[in-house]
Amino acid sequence: MPIRENSFINDFMTGRSSSVGNKGQKGSRGPRGSRGASVPAWRSKLITQDEKDEKQTGSKTGRGKSCIWSKDAPTKRCARRLSSSMVGLAGGSPQYVELRGPDRTREQRCLDEITMKLEMGSVDDLWTIYVQSSAWHQDDGAKWPVQNEVFVKVRKRITFLLKQKMKKALEKDDVGEMEAAIRAADGKVQILATQGNEQFYEMDKIFERLEMKQEEQRRVMKGLKDSNTPAMAFHDKDAARSSLHEAIETKDIETIRTAIQKCMEAQVDVTDAAKHVAITSKYFAPEGEREKSLFPLNCFKGEGRCVHIVNLGPEMDLNVLERHLAVAGVKVKFYTDPSAVLVGKENRKTGSRKGTSVAASLNGKEITFACDVTDNPHLHSIIIISGPEPARFEGDTGNLTKLVKFHKAGGAIGIIASGNRGGHHFPLIRDANIILQVFGLEKVWGHETGARTIHRQTAPRAPGFCASHPLFSQIKHLDEGFSNTVLDEMYLKRGFRELVRCSNGKLLTCIKEPSASFSGDGSGTILISGSATQFLCSKDAAGEETYMSNLILYMALRQADVEEVYKP
Repeated sequence: MPIRENSFINDFMTGRSSSVGNKGQKGSRGPRGSRGASVPAWRSKLITQDEKDEKQTGSKTGRGKSCIWSKDAPTKRCARRLSSSMVGLAGGSPQYVELRGPDRTREQRCLDEITMKLEMGSVDDLWTIYVQSSAWHQDDGAKWPVQNEVFVKVRKRITFLLKQKMKKALEKDDVGEMEAAIRAADGKVQILATQGNEQFYEMDKIFERLEMKQEEQRRVMKGLKDSNTPAMAFHDKDAARSSLHEAIETKDIETIRTAIQKCMEAQVDVTDAAKHVAITSKYFAPEGEREKSLFPLNCFKGEGRCVHIVNLGPEMDLNVLERHLAVAGVKVKFYTDPSAVLVGKENRKTGSRKGTSVAASLNGKEITFACDVTDNPHLHSIIIISGPEPARFEGDTGNLTKLVKFHKAGGAIGIIASGNRGGHHFPLIRDANIILQVFGLEKVWGHETGARTIHRQTAPRAPGFCASHPLFSQIKHLDEGFSNTVLDEMYLKRGFRELVRCSNGKLLTCIKEPSASFSGDGSGTILISGSATQFLCSKDAAGEETYMSNLILYMALRQADVEEVYKP
């Protein structure tokens, strides 16, 4: 290790050499000229070049090569040189390490998030922040450790967005928009009025307008209910019934179709005529190959057909049904709210941000998106499984109106009810009855335990399933499901065809065919069932997998996809 000349060792060695040199001269205290003015030979070998330069110039130099730090300070604070040696820490050149800058504080991160939500966040996002910052919601963790003045901005932004939504709903005068504005403001306006003294005069106007709209809707629904009564006189009904029997004897499908439509207007039972009208389709598998399914593999592939199942009741595992439909090329989507199906939403897969909700929110505007389901009724089918009270469709005239328009445009609708299940002590029928009332049909009621296996019908209106219908091709036994409800016999006089009857003989499932005889006005298929548990497709239940997959795929057919032929 190099030894500096001004160190203790250097002084000791220099003093010792001086004393040795003066030992031979009497009275002389100074060193001899030959040895006192120089350093020992072994000491000179330990002096480095930097020490020599320092001795000559009288100034200190930087760190030597034995030091790990360089002579010069790093140019950047975040970059520090670790080695200036010829070898370095990793081999050839000096190594540098980048030091991370100071982290933002938790308060700064929260402020940045709040700023972003204030610019482009929705009411729900801002309301979550506002509620979590409230005194009754604060926990020891202090989720939003910022000043209260920041939350005043959040509150005012929420108030602005709610009022803006109400004003636009009043301008459009649309029931669905006004009901959506009420649902968005429910529970928020009370807190905002208390804490911020905010006034929502638009809400009073919406309630007044909604009352007028609902009164109009009640008149329309009353007219639909009155349409259930026979519109023809008694002798006209007899004439329609007689003409139907005569048409069947002609064996001409066009004559039978005209007679069936006339009987449907008179609300005459057409069950006898339906037995002679067979439905065929290019999507059906050939006879003898329908053991697993009526529809062959990938028969709907690439056509974009989709079934939307809205479950308003207890949770159900419908994965088995989804796999069966996927084999045929039909996509299945599940929801718990009908607005997710009937209200348009933004398609974020386009990759373009122009004209999107993000750009609109930055400009303080709101965009109404088109609904792909209601705009393309020939490709989509909607199945609604009724839930407990209070009913989701209670007072939701906006979605009910969209359902009616969707059906009239050719879309298929399934209305599914059930008995007591899922811990509920009353039948799950309220949502189904509201929808049926809008369509002018009779209600479902009651609870049937069920859980029995039924067989092919031996006669019309007998317990079992209609074996002549293509849905039951090569099905010999069928489980009726458990916790069922029953249907009114009046459906058979409205053009519906019975499919399944309970083990006690009550009507369980019926369908309005997609053919011209039963849907000649261009409307879509209507399925009404009182057994929601059949959708589970249990392997322990006889025939349920085949029957349910056939039934849902049959709903995907439209009038152009089927043909009617006379059947003796």
